[in-house]
Amino acid sequence: MDRTGNVRLATTDMRLHKIYIYEGLSGELLRKVTVHEIGHAAMSSFGLLEELHLFVKPQYWIDAEEWVCNLLADYGMSILEISENILGNTIDIVPRVFDIALK
Repeated sequence: MDRTGNVRLATTDMRLHKIYIYEGLSGELLRKVTVHEIGHAAMSSFGLLEELHLFVKPQYWIDAEEWVCNLLADYGMSILEISENILGNTIDIVPRVFDIALK
């Protein structure tokens, strides 16, 4: 259950510094959900939520945070692959880390 009281496939508890993911997930859905939740953790850990809140009215804070995490989950790997195609194999470590973490 998330901070709004809704049942979700995963949730990140910022107070406990924990990510909870439904055990039944696998494959591409597990990858996307994991990246999405890591996005929440990163925004909190790096102090980015406060910056995001500067640009969005308070009633849209959760929606904006979800949008950013969906962007990362849906397009993050493609952005890294395009960057790799342009720059060469200099950022190969990031996709490999995700592969290792999800096995």
